[in-house]
Amino acid sequence: MKAIISIKSILVIYLLWMVVKDFEKILIKTKHGTIVPVQVIPGSKEFAVPGIDEWDGSLKVRLQKKPERGKANKELVEKLRKFFKTEVEIIAGKKKQRKKLLIHGEKTRVLKRLSKLQGKPEKA
Repeated sequence: MKAIISIKSILVIYLLWMVVKDFEKILIKTKHGTIVPVQVIPGSKEFAVPGIDEWDGSLKVRLQKKPERGKANKELVEKLRKFFKTEVEIIAGKKKQRKKLLIHGEKTRVLKRLSKLQGKPEKA
């Protein structure tokens, strides 16, 4: 029996490859984990990770909490800890919308989790 690959299957594989390629560009491997540049949008209707900002290449994250007394940062760390299933810490930009996060894990593991977004918002 011959395997038939449809045009739709090829398109899905190509789009997934493009998403993974885009995410790979923004990740920085270190001995402690993987650094991910993030742009937070506080005060949103719901928490979501809609994908990569095409302008600056950072991971966009929508937060429900407002940036008051570290509430938005706490939400960011807690939700992304659940999403990545590992420890997450803010290493730069604690008082800014653009931050750098250290995800404790191999770059390939972080990339694999990010590739599951495939252009659809991840909600927690």
